[in-house]
Amino acid sequence: MARAVGEVEGLQLERERADLGVHQVPRAEGVARHGGAHLARSIEAAAVGGRISLIGVLDGFELAGQIAQFARKKLTLDGIQVGPRSALEQLVRAVETTGISPVVDAEYALEDLPSALAHLDRGVFGKVVVRVG
Repeated sequence: MARAVGEVEGLQLERERADLGVHQVPRAEGVARHGGAHLARSIEAAAVGGRISLIGVLDGFELAGQIAQFARKKLTLDGIQVGPRSALEQLVRAVETTGISPVVDAEYALEDLPSALAHLDRGVFGKVVVRVG
């Protein structure tokens, strides 16, 4: 599935260690991690100009890593936050109760993903939907 939408290379972290050469993968853009304790390995793994997405704080609130290497590689660190499941369940109930629906600007099949991304680049009012399957 990832290759169908333009993924060039990837590592499945359960089977491979991300710090063993992601920086050697052409166009490697990012490494996602759970918690700050893994930041040092993510900095090592990320490509120059890459992006590290820090997902949650399962391993604690402390960050560790070499700031010099982070700066030298010109990395971007994004914090991705998610709320508790109960908040999502409340949102789903509110949407179902009120009947609100999103404004959809355009829909594309997965095979036409490049056109959908080009549409996003042009600017949209509403959502751009990509149908999978």
